[in-house]
Amino acid sequence: MLTIGILAGCASGNEGSTSRRDAGGTRLDGGETCTRGETCTTPCGTEGTVDCDEEGAICRPPIERCDGADEDCDGAIDEEIADRTCTSACGGGVSRCVDGAFTACSGGSPRPETCDGTDEDCDGAIDEALTRGCTSACGPGAERCEAGAWIGCTAPMPGVESCEGSDEDCDGTIDEGLSRACSTACGAGTESCRAGAWVACTAPQPAVESCNLADDDCDGSSDEGFQATVHDPVPMSELTAAQPPCDGPSAGLNVCMSAARRWCTNRGCHPGGGAGHLQATPTSARVVCFGARGDQHNVSFAAVSAASSISVTTGNVATRVAQSAVNRYCRSRGFGAGVGPTEHSDVEMTVTCLPNDVAITESIATSELTTRGCDPNANPNTLGCASAADSVCRARGRRAGFGPVEWNPSEAAVVCFP
Repeated sequence: MLTIGILAGCASGNEGSTSRRDAGGTRLDGGETCTRGETCTTPCGTEGTVDCDEEGAICRPPIERCDGADEDCDGAIDEEIADRTCTSACGGGVSRCVDGAFTACSGGSPRPETCDGTDEDCDGAIDEALTRGCTSACGPGAERCEAGAWIGCTAPMPGVESCEGSDEDCDGTIDEGLSRACSTACGAGTESCRAGAWVACTAPQPAVESCNLADDDCDGSSDEGFQATVHDPVPMSELTAAQPPCDGPSAGLNVCMSAARRWCTNRGCHPGGGAGHLQATPTSARVVCFGARGDQHNVSFAAVSAASSISVTTGNVATRVAQSAVNRYCRSRGFGAGVGPTEHSDVEMTVTCLPNDVAITESIATSELTTRGCDPNANPNTLGCASAADSVCRARGRRAGFGPVEWNPSEAAVVCFP
């Protein structure tokens, strides 16, 4: 190796030769021969290469390298070093010399995929297989990345609260604030949800029907069950107090019909009056009272006679014949049966006409009465005939009976109260 100022292998003819700068290198003086390609030391201490020309040897500095040193001795470090082309899994690029080292390829290196709409891991797919946890008010789930955005969270979402004992809207309260319309046969109201069930309907509730002219059980009828109410036993003393001549089983039909009507009316739930005796002993009697659906009204003897084809007079108004005429009169007006006279004067009587669901006129064989101790063709006005009519209806599943209201040797009719 040649050192500065010494030319190895070059005859210079001068001892103690020196060196000087020449274009492109340092002139080496002091030798007569020049061997091109030998190494030499540049003035800045780098390893150069000997070059020869007509004047002698020149120590040419090496090409600048990217190493943070001044190989070409021009006072600048790593200058004019060309960028290197390069490739990576993510594509082509360049590598530049910075601070004595080539940078990583600008084509990029694969890195973990993130949700940003780019292919960080350079596998040709964007945002693939990316998921992350997510939550809603109702709990945890997962969501996926698509086109740089997180979508499709599987966490359960709040819903509309319904009455099923769960917290659908995920606010920490179950079935809160839920109400709905409700109704009963008696009207409308609202009800609330509690523990998954609808409760506490405020609609008026049906009640047990009572004798108050109101529809307590809201079935469309008032005082049903009181429309033909059988009372047994009724103390004979109470009937006598209502109508003094009615003092026992042998009293007349007309006065005991009056006693029954007055007794029923005084009880407050029987504006339709009543009928009796259906059965009787010296101390008590069986009486039927009629509710508000009994059409109790006053009518002339003439009107009853015309409608029934039975002549009612002062001579027979107190007999079963007049009761037969009253039943026919009421039926001619569209009712199921009629009871009366329950009061009378010489020209007018009080009668009660009853609809079909309160009383019905039923045809029977006369023998059904005779076997029970009543011969209506001989004398229909006895208590025995009233008792027989009551027994016939009860044998047919009715609550009570009145009559007979029609009779001949083979056929008869009684009024039954369902």
